[in-house]
Amino acid sequence: MSVREHPELKVWGMVGYARSAHDYARHGVDTIIVERSNDDIEDLQTAIAFARGAARQFGKSWGIDLSLWWGVIYGCVPDLDPSLYTRHLWISWLSGARAMRIEGGMMHFGPEGPRVVARAVDAFGTIARDLAPGVPDVPVALILAEDHGWMTPPYWRTDNTAWNYARIPYRQGDRGIDGFFLNAFPGSNYAMDPFPAGAYDVDNPPATPFALSCITPEFAPRPEDMFNAEPPIPFGRFASRDEARRDFLEENRDPSPYRPMGDSRWGDIFDVFTDDVRAETLRAYPVAVMLGQPFPENHVKHTLRTYAEAGGTVVLCAGQVGPDDAGWCGVAIEPELRAGRAWRWKDEPPRHEPFRYCPGRPSPDTEVYAATTSGDPLVTSVPLGAGRVITLMVPWYEGGNSPLCGVALRAFDELFNTVQPVQVDGPPAEWLSTSGPDHRTVLVANHDSAPWQGTVTLRDLPDLYTTCRDIVTDQPIPFTRSGKSASAELAIPPFSVKVIRWRPE
Repeated sequence: MSVREHPELKVWGMVGYARSAHDYARHGVDTIIVERSNDDIEDLQTAIAFARGAARQFGKSWGIDLSLWWGVIYGCVPDLDPSLYTRHLWISWLSGARAMRIEGGMMHFGPEGPRVVARAVDAFGTIARDLAPGVPDVPVALILAEDHGWMTPPYWRTDNTAWNYARIPYRQGDRGIDGFFLNAFPGSNYAMDPFPAGAYDVDNPPATPFALSCITPEFAPRPEDMFNAEPPIPFGRFASRDEARRDFLEENRDPSPYRPMGDSRWGDIFDVFTDDVRAETLRAYPVAVMLGQPFPENHVKHTLRTYAEAGGTVVLCAGQVGPDDAGWCGVAIEPELRAGRAWRWKDEPPRHEPFRYCPGRPSPDTEVYAATTSGDPLVTSVPLGAGRVITLMVPWYEGGNSPLCGVALRAFDELFNTVQPVQVDGPPAEWLSTSGPDHRTVLVANHDSAPWQGTVTLRDLPDLYTTCRDIVTDQPIPFTRSGKSASAELAIPPFSVKVIRWRPE
């Protein structure tokens, strides 16, 4: 029986890797659930960006699954410190997740009642059930090819593949995608960390028999498909995962230092689309950035041109556009590569960095933001209809000594600063914001073992919003105003989250 014979049934599909969200939505799944919070799949930030983008692109709903599995100890953790799950719940809820799936079933309940993680979920739900979360502030659309096959690169990866089971080789542009996301979400590649206690003397039981870090015989179609990731260091604390499991469970350790979460460079302000997205969908976003190689059959350049003419800002790079695109990207790209050794942003001193670039001739109405020391343009902007097109002459945004070229990172810093709803000054943290009919909300998460202190500035806050409170503790939060902006000093304990809300009095 096909579920499509019963349209009254809503189909939920759970994926382990964020890149599958668009495929599930494209092929009819009504609600996309992305599994998170175990140590052998990707980070939460890309899960949200991909799932939320897929849901908006195809008119679906989305959610997050909380997994209890921890492959490093080959077991489940319903009784370990729940700070990891509390942060996942708050971040997911305020990011727009409307389906929260909690794995474990009766594992969450023991002879004495709800266990630790269950109590944390209940504490979150007690507040969230009466909370209007608002609409997440997401000003930037990221566009990847329909067949991109990309995933967050594990920090321990030693081979040039983008996908675990299929072992897809990298292609031109994939390194630049790595660089963008690793700068947007610093530390996100540590979330997939099956080796936090180092190497084991005996690798039995394995990290997980179907994990990112290994493909065991029962999941390998051929012997050559078997795979075991090499531990990043050749020594470790425990002889086996069984020994590690006993130690962690008996000592009731907080797993947070061993199950890292990523921070934010610009805030969690991104939705990810594939390049068959419609221009009407993109119009909800002030900025659209193309990453990697576009899929030729989807004619995404026509979509982006239409979007820019309607008022959007498009960001493209050499490789995505070429010599035939001078009429709308503002620069006639020459079909050759040169080696750059330094770049200059406007009138600033030059920055020394090796990179490759395509030379080009800007049109008369094109503004040059960055150039080589010899004067070749590297970052240009040209008006197009009511919007504009920003073109980087560095192929795929890639650098010579890092996945993302420094001039590309500077261009993204400058552009995203104009649309960021929140600015955070202080140690590394993760943050996001939402807007409602009578409130503005900011979440800041401290994923570190040290207390966090810093300043949160919310831009463009209406004058009638005169009070600010901590949603979790219901305590008032003092703040100051400067024009349309409001700033609050926050202190956040280790591995905790602060959610503050401005409202009219």
